[in-house]
Amino acid sequence: MARSSGIGVGIVIGSDSFVSAFTDRPEIIRTPAVVQLADNSLPLLGRPAEEADRAYPGSAFRDFTSRVGDPVPVVAQGGSRTGAQLVATAIKCLLTANAAPACVVAHPSAWTAHAVRELGSALRTGGSRVTLVTEAEAAYTALAVSREIPSHTTVLLCDVGSATFDVALVSWPDGGNVRVDRPTRTSEFSGDLVDALLVEHVLTELAAANPGFDPRDRRNWNGIRALRARARLAKERLSRDVSAVIEVNLPGIQENRRIVRSELEALIAEPVARAVQRIADAADAAVRAGREIDSVVLTGGGSAIPLLAERVSATIGLPVISSAESARTVLRGATMIASRLAAKLPPVAAARIASPPPAAARIASPPPAAARIEPNAARVAAAPPAKRVAPPGAARVLPPPAARVLPPVPRPAVFDSGPAAIELPRVPAPPRTQADRPAPRGRRGPAAWLIAAVAVFTVAGGGIAMASDHGGSAASAPGTTQAAGAPSHPVSTANTGGRH
Repeated sequence: MARSSGIGVGIVIGSDSFVSAFTDRPEIIRTPAVVQLADNSLPLLGRPAEEADRAYPGSAFRDFTSRVGDPVPVVAQGGSRTGAQLVATAIKCLLTANAAPACVVAHPSAWTAHAVRELGSALRTGGSRVTLVTEAEAAYTALAVSREIPSHTTVLLCDVGSATFDVALVSWPDGGNVRVDRPTRTSEFSGDLVDALLVEHVLTELAAANPGFDPRDRRNWNGIRALRARARLAKERLSRDVSAVIEVNLPGIQENRRIVRSELEALIAEPVARAVQRIADAADAAVRAGREIDSVVLTGGGSAIPLLAERVSATIGLPVISSAESARTVLRGATMIASRLAAKLPPVAAARIASPPPAAARIASPPPAAARIEPNAARVAAAPPAKRVAPPGAARVLPPPAARVLPPVPRPAVFDSGPAAIELPRVPAPPRTQADRPAPRGRRGPAAWLIAAVAVFTVAGGGIAMASDHGGSAASAPGTTQAAGAPSHPVSTANTGGRH
């Protein structure tokens, strides 16, 4: 069933899944990035594709979201496709199963202009009407609309995702568009890495206490996968509490292991140090280019770890802001932009953000005529150095609140503007004093145990969060609860066609 004309959908391209949400509903839909193509039938996405792959091994395409712009195609049994073609196919499946007049897709900010053009071309070829924005644009939009950052400020946006760590300089000049400069992406620090280190720690302790235990034994693999899921929950608990308990249920070993926050912080000290060094390098580059940074903003699920904010605050010497609902900041921004598109207004990422006017002062501009592609802004030319930093004592760290369900974005009327655009009220930034920023700590090389952690992660596999096919309930993102009684949104199409 098609949705009403005022509804938009936001989609975020993840490393192993697509995360989507509608502007009128609180639930989040996470769809595995698995595509199955067959002759004379519609493509399958997510769980149906995984089931088809089990029936015909090797027939599904995987690991393609990071291959957009790569000239080497992704190969599966019976054919090959480029990464852009597969991502476009997946988005088309999501839109077919979940009809909405406005769709905004947030892609990694570090994608090249070539990658963005390639995906845009693939989407146009498939007939999809999609607005492409960077994850940094979407995140800044969410932060500005919710007033988590002062208006028209320049921030270092640091996103700790499940598999990557992104840093970008983001600003909103007066009278201009949201601007993204110097985006970088690395796997030196991520939520999955923290999970793997914690699992390795528990397995090492179990092996020491149980000489006959061998994590490489295939009989233990299912139990280790379950252990990894419990370790993720314990990591989230340790972001709020000083201790957590991990239930161990392996062949011959059933017990509860207590983990304290100091143990986790010792395990992740070096990856955190490398992440902080990368942020410091980005801050130095901005200062050399004559840019003034107002604050460092942490987003992404992994940013909830208190140690990261503490080290950034002590090293960088700037206010550190932890985004509310940090794991869903990018998705919130994408849905907000989609809401404006559904209301036939320019997207927030490419226009001023307007505050609610009187109900009688509504105007509507024409919707976009075709898919929009918004590549990152050009790099800033070098300029004389100009520092504007605060001493470490002035830094403020805002701890993330308890996780809660993503609230529905207000209906389009909230984003209407009157005859003249009205900007958000300016929120004053904290007072500044001139002071030299402490020199960042030097890089430290990866420890040997990190290699073992990667091996554990390979054995344990990724977390399972899938949306069901034809009437099944959608699995929520980690830390998110499904709204009671809310209808689910199927995210895949079967051979007889998609439905919503």
